[in-house]
Amino acid sequence: KILQDCGEDTTRVLKKHWKIVDRFVKELLEKEELDFDEIDKIFAEYGLAHPVAKTVAPAVKPVALPAGEKGTNAKPAATRRAGKKNHAQKDPDET
Repeated sequence: KILQDCGEDTTRVLKKHWKIVDRFVKELLEKEELDFDEIDKIFAEYGLAHPVAKTVAPAVKPVALPAGEKGTNAKPAATRRAGKKNHAQKDPDET
């Protein structure tokens, strides 16, 4: 039942927006790939928002806390790497 409903919904949406499907076909035959902005532009031509743009959260720049800040176990990158041996390099003491 669920698959049948999904199939019917898909058919309904494709029929309703077939002009957009044709537009994508035309662009993809010419370019083979479209980037996000090109896809967004095509949806905008038909007065629609890019479906993924609605669901993707805006990019948030992470904030780095100073090393040793209370409430965090974070250590500076140099401290994390210290003591770890690069396995690609041989230790001169090992034969």
